[in-house]
Amino acid sequence: MADRSVRSISDETYIGWSGGTTLDNDQTYVRLDGPSAWVEFSNQSGASTDGIHQHTIFRDETADYGWE
Repeated sequence: MADRSVRSISDETYIGWSGGTTLDNDQTYVRLDGPSAWVEFSNQSGASTDGIHQHTIFRDETADYGWE
């Protein structure tokens, strides 16, 4: 069942990329955007940390922010 539901939305799911391609590059950014999920991965150099650290976010676009 899960496999069938993933295939049914695959034409509406996109991967976006910008900047670098490695975990040690502060410009690396990747986003998965589909009808029910939004996932981001971003490398950032920090003002309060040495080196690069990662930020991630996941949103369930069918049920977050108070949606019913």
